Amino acid sequence: MAVFISRVMALPAPAADHFDDDAGRFYEGAANRLYEAGITLGCNPPANTRYCGEQFVPREQMAALLTRALALPAASKDYFVDDNASQFQNAINRIAESGITVGCNPPANDRYCPRDHVTRGQMAAFFKRAWGP
Repeated sequence: MAVFISRVMALPAPAADHFDDDAGRFYEGAANRLYEAGITLGCNPPANTRYCGEQFVPREQMAALLTRALALPAASKDYFVDDNASQFQNAINRIAESGITVGCNPPANDRYCPRDHVTRGQMAAFFKRAWGP
């Protein structure tokens, strides 16, 4: 995910190495670019010294990444019935209000499925809606 976001945003080269678990990984530079851009923090709060690049990305975390990357404004309402327990509910509602997501259970689309892993197809749809053609 870091590589895709870093590329689409054309983020500059990082000034430092911020994570201790990504040395030599193909995504190392991208993870550091996202950190320096304020898009990601790390996966082991509060230290945030690890990136955990081998883990799957849940839909709720994708919402947070997109919200930070795009500096999305606050949402005017709660769009989904299944995200109340998510720490990322605010971000989920922001990407819904911005038209980046419509939900995970068409045609009702009243659920976001926050803990489901983002599929490649979903990622492509998120990116298309967020950054256009």
